[in-house]
This record gives sequence, structure tokens and C-alpha cells, in this order.
Amino acid sequence: MVQITIDLFQSEYETALLKFIIMFIFTAVLNILCLNGFTKFVWFIVIIPIILLTYISSVLFYVFGISPGKTNVKVQKQGVPAQAPAQAQAPAQAQPSPPQVK
Repeated sequence: MVQITIDLFQSEYETALLKFIIMFIFTAVLNILCLNGFTKFVWFIVIIPIILLTYISSVLFYVFGISPGKTNVKVQKQGVPAQAPAQAQAPAQAQPSPPQVK
């Protein structure tokens, strides 16, 4: 219903109408299945997208290294090593050059 409202505000009336028709058909089919005693099957159909959304989101968070406790997300370009934050870097100490032999 939210997507239909957004489509209406964006003047995409054909898309909103198509989504409304699909919503109506899907609701009618689920209602008919429930009335015929297939409630467990209907709940399975309703719950599967929620479970898949949770699973796929978790996998994406894991792959990209995002966790709820982190506030800084590092984006690393391909082939360029990531650098530590400025406050975590120790000041570089100059190494004495070895004596040169003539």
C-alpha cells in the first residue's frame, strides 16, 4: 500500500494501478486458501519473504563488514590498501641511515 501511495504522488498512475490489481489478486488468493483450510500453507507463503529479507540483509551486513556498533564504515577501492584513522597512527620515527662505505 505504501508503494502504491508513493507511485500516486510521483504521478505513475499505471504502475500504481498494476500494483493495486496484483495486491488485490494476491489477497484474494490467500483468503480463498485460508477459507479452504490451507492456513499453514498461507502462513508459509507470508513468512518466507520476511525470513529471506532478514537472511539476505544479515549476509550483506557480514560481507560488507557493517555492524550496529560501528559508526565509521571504511570503503576500500580495489587495489588500494585501506589506511588506519589519523588518531590511531603512531608518528613516524626517522630511521638513522646506515654509514656509507667508500
